[in-house]
Amino acid sequence: MSGHAASFEVVTLPGLGRGAQAVRAFGPGDLIMRESAFALTMDGPALRLRCLGCLRPLPAEGVCCPADAVDALLTEADPDIVRVALDQRLGQRLVRMGLRLLARRLTPRAPRADAPTASAQDAFDLLAPVERHPDEVVARLEAAGRQLGVWLRRIDSTPEDFVLACARVDANAFALGGELDPGERLGMAVVPRAALFNHACTPNCGVANDGPVFTVRAMRPIEPGEALTVAYVGLYETRAVRRAELRDDHLFECLCGRCTGAVTNDDEARAVALDGVLGAHRCGACDGGAHPATPEGWGPCVACGAALDGVVASAREEALRQRLAEADLPPDRSARRALLLTLLSEAEQMLPAPHPLVFRLRWTLARTLGELGEHRERLALTRRLWTHATRALPAHSLEMAQVHHAVADAAARLMTSPRLASQERHAVQTEVRAALADWRHALATVCGLEHPATQAAYGPRGPG
Repeated sequence: MSGHAASFEVVTLPGLGRGAQAVRAFGPGDLIMRESAFALTMDGPALRLRCLGCLRPLPAEGVCCPADAVDALLTEADPDIVRVALDQRLGQRLVRMGLRLLARRLTPRAPRADAPTASAQDAFDLLAPVERHPDEVVARLEAAGRQLGVWLRRIDSTPEDFVLACARVDANAFALGGELDPGERLGMAVVPRAALFNHACTPNCGVANDGPVFTVRAMRPIEPGEALTVAYVGLYETRAVRRAELRDDHLFECLCGRCTGAVTNDDEARAVALDGVLGAHRCGACDGGAHPATPEGWGPCVACGAALDGVVASAREEALRQRLAEADLPPDRSARRALLLTLLSEAEQMLPAPHPLVFRLRWTLARTLGELGEHRERLALTRRLWTHATRALPAHSLEMAQVHHAVADAAARLMTSPRLASQERHAVQTEVRAALADWRHALATVCGLEHPATQAAYGPRGPG
């Protein structure tokens, strides 16, 4: 179904403002809406390598879809955008997107025939009333608007319009994914009707894009009258990090049952229990115990009952995050593996295996092992990642699809080893088939069978 009217209605939800609510039942993979982006931008490298119309990689001759007036103007402005963003310590993506949102009021993007887009008036009416950025950020945005005055005047806008546009972007924009890797981050887009789907840390819908066309599909059974929700942040993350990202990047405090502990359904109850494990800290007073995470901090050790100093624990975790973020992974693969093993050992002394920091280190290590040709060790590691991910992520999600694909790829590469015994080869081959089936099913559910990534996953024979 391509229309929106028979899928959902816009209602006022307690504590959330406007939001989408199902008017009929949906099953996993059912299409709820399809819409062309009202405005979009790509990050620096993608701007130079991809078509601004269809977002596909540029052909060798460098010409694809004809550039419209907005794309031509803001491509010309991009050197100034980069300079101003650096001057004011603002994200280039946000500055680009603020200008494009304003420019599209005058020159809308041409929508694809099967995916309408909102008119300029409807787009600004649909975008949620914006919350202000912190005063310090507002001051930098105002300064950026003044520096970009010559370009703002060419799109009939003012620095004040630019500040409000940036707030609308932060509150409503979606990530742009690649055609073969929907989890790739190419840039961002404003999709007004999709922005009516509120955030939840236990979402029932998933968002994907094929170029400038966005779809929302059900990830689990949904009943009529149920609020339709998507995730604005990664779900394999601790409660504290999710809430901080939503506060900083989307300008609101998440008050869902998973974040506050005030659960309203079984999904939230399971997620709260999961967060206790994901955000836990190892106990320093006993061997093998852990302090589960709670909405208020950390509870007593489940083994010995010792208390944990939350201030100290938070500081240690933040210091570890900072060190990992700043770690300069060497290009030499063997040296990179050695550094990752050192960082992983340090993280595991403080954090249990399911913790997101440990998960990300193991994910990076698994990729490095694959580059080194150590496929048996890589497969063992990706199996452990799969075990933790299946507990933390919705079964039909892009994040889970990536984990299934990692297992399938690691097992398939191990199959190429001439030293693999026939009995083990058969077991690994079975694992490859199962992981590929799970990967394809997750992609088909979230992206749809017509998406290039799903079609590439199934191959020329298709899902039949």
